[in-house]
Amino acid sequence: MLSGGVSSSIRHLMKPFKFKLSLSIIAAAASIAGCLGDTAGIDPPSDELVYPVAVAAIANDSHLLIVNSNFDLQYNAGTLVAYQLSHLDSSQVFDTDAQVQKTLHFEYDDSTGTFTLPEEVALDTYCSGGISGNYCNLDPKDGLRVSETIRLGAYASDLNITPAGDRALIPVRGERSVIAVDIGSGANLLDCGEHNSNDLRCDDDHVIASNGSVSMPLEPYDVETMDFEGEYMTADGQTVSVVETLGFATHRAGGEVSLFSVARQTGDAERVFDNRLIKVIGGVVEGASGLAVNPRNNEIYVVGQRDASPHVAVLNVKTDADRNGSYLTDPWFSQANTISITGALLDGTGGREIAVSPDGKTAFAITQSPPSLLKMDLENYEVVDMTTICRESSTVDTFVDEQDPADPYDDKLYAFVLCFLTGQVYVVDTEFMIPAIRKTGEGPQDITFDNQRKIAYIANFSDSTITMIQAEAPFNLIRVQPEGKPDESLIVRIGDPNLPEGH
Repeated sequence: MLSGGVSSSIRHLMKPFKFKLSLSIIAAAASIAGCLGDTAGIDPPSDELVYPVAVAAIANDSHLLIVNSNFDLQYNAGTLVAYQLSHLDSSQVFDTDAQVQKTLHFEYDDSTGTFTLPEEVALDTYCSGGISGNYCNLDPKDGLRVSETIRLGAYASDLNITPAGDRALIPVRGERSVIAVDIGSGANLLDCGEHNSNDLRCDDDHVIASNGSVSMPLEPYDVETMDFEGEYMTADGQTVSVVETLGFATHRAGGEVSLFSVARQTGDAERVFDNRLIKVIGGVVEGASGLAVNPRNNEIYVVGQRDASPHVAVLNVKTDADRNGSYLTDPWFSQANTISITGALLDGTGGREIAVSPDGKTAFAITQSPPSLLKMDLENYEVVDMTTICRESSTVDTFVDEQDPADPYDDKLYAFVLCFLTGQVYVVDTEFMIPAIRKTGEGPQDITFDNQRKIAYIANFSDSTITMIQAEAPFNLIRVQPEGKPDESLIVRIGDPNLPEGH
């Protein structure tokens, strides 16, 4: 077992591009990470960003959840942390005249992506992590709710929030499991059961790894959740409505997809959490990585990195309602269709990620050979357009700019593609498939959207920062400026990329 950090030379080799690691190295690292529960090691910090791989805005965009992967095994675990987004647009100051603490709210112009500081707040005070070049660094310690930090295993790789917003699902590759964290409110924002206060790991009831006969395969990588509605006959012959929240995870090593339960609500009864692996289907797509769900028709879409006949696998979960079947107890989980993408590629492999438009009619997949964004018609299962993007893209997600809320026909759908190798984001107008290109941090890995502020938050794996851009045109990097001093504006980011190695 590793009891501390790795050497700087090893860390340097591991940082440049995580997707380039061979499966043999990943498997070896995973076997080490799987023992972390017994490792004395160095506890991970609860108030830092350490190789962040996933982000999600939660609780009406009040907080940003961030998954730290502990990718270089510097610590004995990764973490899930919660950042208060109010820290971006407000500040606590002491009013010496009134002798009270008061909150100052900053003006945010969503047309330019700029926060304006009132005279009472100096720029170097707001930039608590220091000013470097054209950047205003926000020290994560000031915004993270340290008491809410939860410890994960190593190599967590994704983060998904249930449709009800009450659970966070995190696949942990080093422990062959999916962690389920309860999302609450107020002082108890995150919880994952009774655990040792010195460990902060989730208890067994919040770890999805086996059902006694089936175990989760190697390398759970991408995760999604979706609600399934049906009816159920009670013992006294009454028919009640049932909403079952199911989860799905891809597995890169063997091409499997896992199906697991998350929660169930019967009629007007209280929603009950039910963490249990249900089934695993194999041979879906070689190197299964990208995963998306479609609430419009309950379809699941999977792409793979080593697919010899490039396609999108379309999966379904069905139940026999006529026999009082349940999505939890006897689901049919199988492949229902395929979308061929062979004609859009030069040769065999490289499907990375996939995203579905909010209306469920269109999907967007990123591929590596050639580096492309594919647009797919989900009603006819066909590729209808494509555009060239950056090499070594890491993820894709969609955002709808409503323009005039009173006019449903002027909405614009954008696909945001992150470019790990070049530190960029391609914002693609999906009607014309034309990208606008913006700079991010080093190794952008995941993106989420703040619908209230119209901001996209990007987790940068290589420099352990969060950068922000407008989620609507003109897609400026988010800036801050003192009142009346536009020439002093700086780009805002969370974290300090200048931290020394071994931070």
